[in-house]
Amino acid sequence: MESLMHRYHHIACRGSRMSETQRGQGRVLAWLKMQPEISRKELAYLLDMRAQSLGELLAKLERIAYIERAP
Repeated sequence: MESLMHRYHHIACRGSRMSETQRGQGRVLAWLKMQPEISRKELAYLLDMRAQSLGELLAKLERIAYIERAP
């Protein structure tokens, strides 16, 4: 059943205009749900993203009030 759901999701998203950024935001939010207080460096490592790319993603999420960053 899980395989069928994954296949359906893949086919459904293929025709949509979901950008790579939106998928990236979902990945970031999923990790932050599991580890709410994680460093940016650790998060970049876990997501296999460049620090600059992650910084841009985090800025967007902060702008729409999905996350709050603290030094």
